[in-house]
Amino acid sequence: MPQLEQAIKRIADTIPKDGWKVLFFGRDERTKARVLTLKAEYVHGEDRFLADITVHDQSRMNAGASTSRLLGSLTSACYRVPEGVKAP
Repeated sequence: MPQLEQAIKRIADTIPKDGWKVLFFGRDERTKARVLTLKAEYVHGEDRFLADITVHDQSRMNAGASTSRLLGSLTSACYRVPEGVKAP
């Protein structure tokens, strides 16, 4: 698990150099497992992206569990229907 936590910390430390703004980095106190979460935003002109990366450490919930997961999502607010295509 420490490797996943180190990885998400490296991401949080390095993405501002690429124009991303870290909106939140830390333990999500709203969850029982207090998952480590990174939320970041990238805005360039009309383009806008939101990233959400979470480390789920099952051992925080169950002492015998050893499974950990790194989950991520990327949302684009800049999608445009291509010219000549009718929007649904």
